[in-house]
Amino acid sequence: MFDIELVLPFSLGIVTAINPCGFAMLPTWLGYFIGRDTAD
Repeated sequence: MFDIELVLPFSLGIVTAINPCGFAMLPTWLGYFIGRDTAD
């Protein structure tokens, strides 16, 4: 059903998304990318 090559990155992405440290950094990360100047 799933290729073995896709299972590892997908599962690591899920773990990263629900990771408490990653969740705490989410507002900072979003603020950085939303506040960036696109005229560079």
